[in-house]
Amino acid sequence: MKTNLSLLLCMASLFWCSVLQNIYAQQTREFVLSFKIGHNHTECKGFVVFDATFEDYDIRLSINNTRLYITFSHPETGLIEALENIGITKNYYKKIDTHAYKVENFDLFMTGSVSLGHYYKVYAPFEMQVSNSLGDFYKPTFKIKDKSLYTGDNSWENTGTITPYYPNKFEVTKIKFRDFNKWIKD
Repeated sequence: MKTNLSLLLCMASLFWCSVLQNIYAQQTREFVLSFKIGHNHTECKGFVVFDATFEDYDIRLSINNTRLYITFSHPETGLIEALENIGITKNYYKKIDTHAYKVENFDLFMTGSVSLGHYYKVYAPFEMQVSNSLGDFYKPTFKIKDKSLYTGDNSWENTGTITPYYPNKFEVTKIKFRDFNKWIKD
């Protein structure tokens, strides 16, 4: 009797977990996106690496685990010198396949577009503020006439993505380097 009860409880919990997974479906993918911010004597280039979670229940985009790599900064910004003064050195990072300075403490503002669907793509803009310690979330608004086209394999958690170029280019618009209170803006 005790064995049957344990088996029944185990089956009930497995069923409950599978129901929750279907109700709150989500998928997390890592993105590596390059950026260029500033102009002429304030120019800075690099990569942003982050985990983006596409949550279907609420059509929500969450960004976490953000890492910032600086590959170039114009000498007049003083950024490279400031990074080296706090002990950050230029190293090779396989994730971005180049040498860069990995910044530990930052706030980052970024804009771009997300898309939904394999077969019938729709797009929506996004704007987020993230840091090395805090993520952010955004609820994109898609202009969808027939929601039944965006279910199953064509749902948000399966097809949602950040588009690097279309219709709005992915851009970093501001970076605050918190270790020495320096801003670089577009």
